[in-house]
Amino acid sequence: MLTMNSGMPVYVDDTTNADTTVNDELGQGLENGSAETAEVSEDATAESAEDNGSDETAETATAESQETPEIVGTSETQNSGESQDGNGVALYGTEVSINDTLLVDGGVQGTDYSYDNSSMTLTVMTDTPLTLRNKYSNSESNINIIIANGVNATLKLNNLTINRSNGPAISMGESTANVTIILADGSHNHLYGNNAAGIEKLSQDGTLTITCEHSGEVGHVCDNNCGFLEVACSSGYGAGVGASGNSGNISTGGIYISGGLIQAKGTDGAGIGGSNTVYVSDINISGGYLNDDTAHWYACTGSTACKANGYGEHDGAATCAEKAKCTVCGAEYGSTLNHEMELIEAVEPTCIDDGNREYYHCKTCGKYFFSS
Repeated sequence: MLTMNSGMPVYVDDTTNADTTVNDELGQGLENGSAETAEVSEDATAESAEDNGSDETAETATAESQETPEIVGTSETQNSGESQDGNGVALYGTEVSINDTLLVDGGVQGTDYSYDNSSMTLTVMTDTPLTLRNKYSNSESNINIIIANGVNATLKLNNLTINRSNGPAISMGESTANVTIILADGSHNHLYGNNAAGIEKLSQDGTLTITCEHSGEVGHVCDNNCGFLEVACSSGYGAGVGASGNSGNISTGGIYISGGLIQAKGTDGAGIGGSNTVYVSDINISGGYLNDDTAHWYACTGSTACKANGYGEHDGAATCAEKAKCTVCGAEYGSTLNHEMELIEAVEPTCIDDGNREYYHCKTCGKYFFSS
């Protein structure tokens, strides 16, 4: 599935910025005009009032469950079996932890890939396949993944989010590398470049292929069980997949889409292809779903005008916690809804019963909020 817009010469989305907001940030204002709030988890502990003259802090009880909420902390790792090898590298089963944000499965660090902490760059150096995912659930990494010149790299993305402060998430640069990106079944992956493409390719040499795990299987048509990828340039000049910058000396091409559920968004550039004045050639789409903001349809080899093939409108429903997700094609679209807040009044503590400070509770998602 590709996001595209017929108003641009290449596969493109007219969205100027990637929408990376999934959860509410600390300090979000409330609809009812109340003071800014700090988010706590469903089990979060609210501070109690200290009006009884004691130095002790009483635990807060919610109005509904009378259970004590506790303040949200760091996420637990997805794989609790942490150990260390002889070089002090953190291991999670067969996975290696990089920068405490990324897990790499496959290959040997220092041989098949290297990591430079000062530049936060992971360089793929050999043809050995690697699987990448975030170390913590619902988290993201700021690492830049670079494919070395001449390497035939295979990267499987299995719930990987990279949100770069500057530069591309994955870069082939001007190399002659041949890169295959496989979207693991059921995974949700997000690659955001800043002042650059999400996946950067600055040459017509070499190839970039994005596909699902079932590409080439007879009769396979991607549905929402295939892997999902949102890839975007969030600011500056850049395609979602392809070129970065606005120099006329840059070119891109050799990009192939053969499967997966893909949303590609450029900023002053194509969803897939060039950015600004960059020269583009050789972009091929032979599988997967195409989509825009409201509907989806099957990709057709060599054609972009086949909306009648599997056409249907998205049927997802957004909540205050998640954007709408189409049950047919798996596209995430739109934005999250506002919380449905209820005010929990402050209760003064006594010598017998605990009290609680004033706070808010969302009746939809169950999260708690303090007034600042």
